Amino acid sequence: MVKDMKVLRNHERCQHKLHELWGTIWKLKAFVEAYAIERDVMKLQRDDALVEAERADNANVKLAGSGNLQQKIKYLEQLKNDNRTLCRKNRALNMRNVKQRADLVRVKSGCLPIVDDVPTIDTTDSASLDDLLHELDEPIVRNDEEILRSMREFSRFLEQRLVRLHLAKRKLLTSDDGSIEVSKLEGDTVIGELVAMPNAR
Repeated sequence: MVKDMKVLRNHERCQHKLHELWGTIWKLKAFVEAYAIERDVMKLQRDDALVEAERADNANVKLAGSGNLQQKIKYLEQLKNDNRTLCRKNRALNMRNVKQRADLVRVKSGCLPIVDDVPTIDTTDSASLDDLLHELDEPIVRNDEEILRSMREFSRFLEQRLVRLHLAKRKLLTSDDGSIEVSKLEGDTVIGELVAMPNAR
């Protein structure tokens, strides 16, 4: 009788675990499909950027042979503005790449990804996007043990940081001097020195 009850309890636990695993599989499948669509979109944007870069090179060669100095200055200013725009878009793509990798790790670890409204980016620098897409094509090789270990290490780091902040705050509140220096706490870097005005009572 005791053995039968033990078998039933193990069966219930297995069923519950299987249900959780299937839920994780469906979430991961949906995320991977969205990830693949996003990668294909960025590849198309890369191709458009390459065509645009080739057109710009041809226009640059044509302008170099022109003797109109004012037209050259205007074209160079336009190139500078385009370069700033491309740099901003490249940074946005890099941030999106980091966010997608973090979401994939969260899904693999059983957590729901954080969904934010990310604006669509039309184009980006071709060389940087090539490197970015090459990184996206590489599989993320991380097993469950590595994910859990990294999460534990980050949790310990946050706990230690919280303790140091509480100690620093307590030292600031209990100090009677006008000059308060927060020194290095448990290997942390020096936060700084606060020079306060005399308290008017």
